[in-house]
Amino acid sequence: MAAPYLNRGITMTFASSGFSMNLLDVSPPGGQVESFETTHQGTTTAKTFTPDDLIEWTNGTLTVQYDPADDPGAFVGQEETITWNLPGSSTWSHTGWIESFQPTGTLGQLMTATCEIKVDGDITVT
Repeated sequence: MAAPYLNRGITMTFASSGFSMNLLDVSPPGGQVESFETTHQGTTTAKTFTPDDLIEWTNGTLTVQYDPADDPGAFVGQEETITWNLPGSSTWSHTGWIESFQPTGTLGQLMTATCEIKVDGDITVT
């Protein structure tokens, strides 16, 4: 079993836009593949499937402290190299962009924003 890691100390870099905010909650991208049914007339006990060869990475999600003086137009939709510095000295790097940015202001609380990070291509893990 892998060693457990506390979820703190995560940082991110956005190579071109310079997007930088205090991270609160982080959900890195996940992977999924489609499956194709291979059942045929000779199959007798249960349906059969095979996985696609291509991984589709799901969006990563961030909740950040938001400064309303920051212009979302300066970083939303900017294709760039995004690096996730995760616990345990693991680094994930990929091309992508901030696909959505939604600020929230709850009475008497810090301004926050939720960001969806789109992955384009593969993720390099080091």
